[in-house]
Amino acid sequence: MAPVGMSVQQCLNLLNKLGRMKWHAEIEPAYEHAKGVYKYVGRYLRRGPISEKRIVGYDGESVIIAYAHSEKHGQRTFHLKSETFIERLLSHVPEKGTHVVRAYGLFHPNCRSKLNQSRAQLGQAEYKP
Repeated sequence: MAPVGMSVQQCLNLLNKLGRMKWHAEIEPAYEHAKGVYKYVGRYLRRGPISEKRIVGYDGESVIIAYAHSEKHGQRTFHLKSETFIERLLSHVPEKGTHVVRAYGLFHPNCRSKLNQSRAQLGQAEYKP
């Protein structure tokens, strides 16, 4: 099926044109374990730009935020002017009409039976929401 507003022939022509182009794909080195992949993808699925527990306080002028990995920074928290905090937070709000990935593949609610089948094959308990 061709994309909306495009005939089948136009779609085939576009695919043909794209297939002749030279592409540069930047491939990252593989993660040594699946946890790295889950952490990376987890930042984009079902989460906001910052977790509530990292917002420690507000002193009237700035928002106090806890570092996710304070050992890397040598301190536990940092201050961000309230205007800057709001600006950064709102920059993560998708524009109206933008489709955002909430769940994909086996983790989509419509694929619960396939997910549980996969979990059973791995010797894991059935997923319960």
